[in-house]
Amino acid sequence: MIISHKHKFIFIHVHKVAGTSVTHALRPYTCWPQETIVTKVRQRMGSLPVDLPGRLPTGHHFSDHVTAAQLKTAIAPNLYNQYYKFAFVRNPWDWQVSLYKYILKNKHHAKHDYVKQMSGFEEYLGWRFSEPKHKPWSLQKNYLTGSNGELIVDFVGRYEQLQTDFQRVLAHLKIKAQLPHLNKSRADDYRTYYSPRLSAQLFEYYQDDIEMFGYRPPVLLAS
Repeated sequence: MIISHKHKFIFIHVHKVAGTSVTHALRPYTCWPQETIVTKVRQRMGSLPVDLPGRLPTGHHFSDHVTAAQLKTAIAPNLYNQYYKFAFVRNPWDWQVSLYKYILKNKHHAKHDYVKQMSGFEEYLGWRFSEPKHKPWSLQKNYLTGSNGELIVDFVGRYEQLQTDFQRVLAHLKIKAQLPHLNKSRADDYRTYYSPRLSAQLFEYYQDDIEMFGYRPPVLLAS
């Protein structure tokens, strides 16, 4: 999550959806460390307190991946309502492959050792499917909706058209920024990880995300 009081925006960072790149691009418009919480710093030092008198609760700790609902309950209502809130989401089939590869690559990830000992992607997905859907990290919609299930952000862009949608955000905010490609976890085609059965299982678990954000099951590659 990053926030700018000068330009009145809040970026909600859904994990593994270009958040590192968006944070890097918009960092000049925030006031680090008070107005932004940076992943690499938190990994080394833990959560940083946010101390903005009259704006955010003194001493409140926000995660990089704080949800919109969590943030809305922690800050002044007029601030949340007045600021432009945006996020990006990703095709759930691609999202899960990206998460899997990222955890395997990142030895400092809390679940690295656990996932590394698995037999492969299918077992990893089985573990994901066993998680309660109400957990913030289980569904992308959990980052962006309120208790009634309705979106509480102003704009949701797609990873699949990241440059175009990021430019829409910049145009709305009337600022300029360059979007780098950081934290890339793989270069292969995510569809190679799925059988028809595994794809159908993912569709069932992530149906709320798929319906809310308008995704469709991918055409799988011939085996």
